[in-house]
Amino acid sequence: MLTVKLLPAGYGDCILLSLGEHDKYNILIDGGVAGTYSKRIGKELEQIWKKGEKINLMICTHMDNDHIAGLVEVLKNEDRKLIDQIWYNGFLQIVDEKFYRKRTIVDEKRNSFESNYFAGDNNRVRTGSGYSRRYGIGGSD
Repeated sequence: MLTVKLLPAGYGDCILLSLGEHDKYNILIDGGVAGTYSKRIGKELEQIWKKGEKINLMICTHMDNDHIAGLVEVLKNEDRKLIDQIWYNGFLQIVDEKFYRKRTIVDEKRNSFESNYFAGDNNRVRTGSGYSRRYGIGGSD
């Protein structure tokens, strides 16, 4: 049995799919705007928890605010413990790992972070948040 719930999410999307009758497999697709969590998603997750179920898969189709903000709220709260897997439409998730290497970078404030380098020359790629990461593309690094 497949149950589809289209949760009101302002001008965004938020879909909860439940498969099966007894051992349900729940999939949360997108989370709408941030207020969707307190108005809708939180209540759905409470019911899922009461039934002894979980969100087997949470999917963010893309990084627009009206799709991701509600999911971010889920992850900020205790409900995150109900989430088994997260899929999001990110470049490194869809490119085979053999095409890039991870490297630890230390910035001028001595903070360290992981950066992904692709085989090749060094180029800067600006992410949507304005944070700049370095990626190498092409030959050797």
